[in-house]
Amino acid sequence: MRELKTTTSIYVHFVSTLLEHHDQSQSVLTMLRSLGQLAERGIQNQQVFFDEKPVAETGLDASICLFLYKGSSKRKEKQVPVFKFIHFSFQEFFTALYYILLDEKEHSLKVSELFELMEWEAIIDKPSPDLKERRSIPIPPVILFLYGLLNEEVSSSFLEKIELTVPHTIKLKKKEMRKTLKRAIVLMIQQYGIELFALHCLRELQDKRFVRKILKVDKSMDLYNVSLRSTDCWVLLYCLQCCPHIRYLNLMDCDLTAEKLKILQPALCMCENMRLTVDYLYNVGDLIQILEFKRMNTVLRVSYGHLTCQSHMKMSCCL
Repeated sequence: MRELKTTTSIYVHFVSTLLEHHDQSQSVLTMLRSLGQLAERGIQNQQVFFDEKPVAETGLDASICLFLYKGSSKRKEKQVPVFKFIHFSFQEFFTALYYILLDEKEHSLKVSELFELMEWEAIIDKPSPDLKERRSIPIPPVILFLYGLLNEEVSSSFLEKIELTVPHTIKLKKKEMRKTLKRAIVLMIQQYGIELFALHCLRELQDKRFVRKILKVDKSMDLYNVSLRSTDCWVLLYCLQCCPHIRYLNLMDCDLTAEKLKILQPALCMCENMRLTVDYLYNVGDLIQILEFKRMNTVLRVSYGHLTCQSHMKMSCCL
C-alpha cells in the first residue's frame, strides 16, 4: 500500500476500500457523481440532513449507499426518514470530487465560485491591524480536498481503483488549478493574512518543485499570532523543507509547545533569524535539546508550566 501522506490520500484510501463492496446495480462513476451532487447541495445550503426526495433526485439508492447514514426527524408529530453523510468531512470530500469529475466549463465555474467565497469570507473575518486578535482560517475544506485530488499520485491510484481513465482531463484541470492556486496564494499571504491555509493547500498537492516556485518570492515566513495545531506544524515542516531559502521565521504567539517544536526541529536549523514563543515549558532541557543545532539569531519568549511570570531571552547562539 502506498504511503498516505496527506489528508486527501487518507480519504481516498477509505473511499476506495468501501467501493470494493459497492453494489453493482449502479456504476461507480454514476454513484460518485450523485454523491457529489448531493454533497454540493448540502454545502451550498449549509445542510447536513437530507429528505428522501433530494436523495432520490440525484439517482442514489440511499438504502444501499455505503456513504449515507439513515436516521429520523420528528416533523408535525411524526417521524420521517432523513439521511446524512457518514461524517460531514465526507460531504466536503465528495463535493471536491464532484468538481474534479465535471466537464471543463462547469469545473472552472465551480472553482471560481469557491475562490470568490474564500476571498469574501477572508475579507470579512480578517481582524483589524490595530487589534491584537487571533487570526483564523475561514476557508472551505472543499478547497483542500480539491488540491489533494489534483495530486497525481492520489488521483491516479483512485481513478485506477474505480476503473475510470481521464488522465488528459485531470492534467488540464491540474494545470489550470495551479495557475489559480498561485494567484490565490499571493492574495492569501499579501492581502488576506491567511498564509497558513495556503501552506495546507501546497502540502495536499505534494509537489516540491511547485512549492519552491510559489514561495521563492519571499525569504521570510510570518505566522505571528496564528494558533498552530500539531497538524499545522507538520504542514509547516513540509513547506520549510521544500524551501531552504527561507531565512526568517516568526512564530510568536502561535501556541507552540515543546512537543510542537520537536515536529518543526528538522527545518528550524535552516532559518538564520527566528522569533518564537514557547508555552507551558516544564523542562528547560527540552528546549535546549530542540534548539541545539547551530548558531542563529533567535528571540524567545518562554512561559514555564502554569506560572504567570515569563522569561525573555535574546540569544545570538543556541541555548
